[in-house]
Amino acid sequence: MRGRNTLVLATNAFGMGIDKEDIRFVTHADIPGSIESYYQEIGRAGRDGKDSLCTLLYDEHDLLTHMNFIKWSNPDAEYFQRVYHILEENMEKVAAFGLDWLKENIHFRSGHDFRLETALNMFDRYGVIELNIEPFKIEIISEIHPQLIDQNYLDTKLKRDQQKLYTLVQYTKYEGDRKAFIHEYFGLPYGDNIFNP
Repeated sequence: MRGRNTLVLATNAFGMGIDKEDIRFVTHADIPGSIESYYQEIGRAGRDGKDSLCTLLYDEHDLLTHMNFIKWSNPDAEYFQRVYHILEENMEKVAAFGLDWLKENIHFRSGHDFRLETALNMFDRYGVIELNIEPFKIEIISEIHPQLIDQNYLDTKLKRDQQKLYTLVQYTKYEGDRKAFIHEYFGLPYGDNIFNP
């Protein structure tokens, strides 16, 4: 914050409220998952009102990572029901053997599936379970929330997340005024420039 270093390497957490006024450049080595995330992250630059440059390095191969993130953060209704059922039927084993046992029994030793973390966090958010990570402890406190087993609702959320990523891809390929693109997306006025996708 005092300006002693000229380069900061950071995760997207840097975009969540760092208020250093003299950042002149923001370079994304990978595309964010949405225009909202991108806008938040480039908003770190030029907070002192001076010109700044934001560069986004984009490669279509990077989309696979984000498609996986979207898949992991959008389990279907059957998955939520399966996790709830395993918790219900095996609380003693979950208490004894923890998260690793739960992962093995849900994903059958697939280490590249992170839907369980999403499901547990959603259960916690909706008041289905009380979740403690350190030390790992789960307590069921209610029935599964109806929204988590409403496949239409879950499909709509999945489609919305996919659309946000697709919009960011459109942004990377847009050859016009990208500032106008962002303003149009958020419904913000932008001088006399009218954006037509």
